[in-house]
Amino acid sequence: MEKERLVWIDVLNIVACAGVLLLHCTNGQVHGFSGTPSFDWYIGLATHSFFLWPVDVFFMISGFTLVRNALLTNDNNSGGG
Repeated sequence: MEKERLVWIDVLNIVACAGVLLLHCTNGQVHGFSGTPSFDWYIGLATHSFFLWPVDVFFMISGFTLVRNALLTNDNNSGGG
């Protein structure tokens, strides 16, 4: 197996990064709840909930990258061809 860059992983990582940034942008509305729901709080809560998926995607990309690198390293070190 030859080590080459996977563009779709890079694109998914960029999209997930943008999602995490948007997730952090909604922290003020969600965590600054005053006790009375407002329109801004509902919008912040909806967008905050929608942008929780990038955290999971980062974990999956990290695991995929670690496993792939380990497999490629073991394949190259085995001397088999």
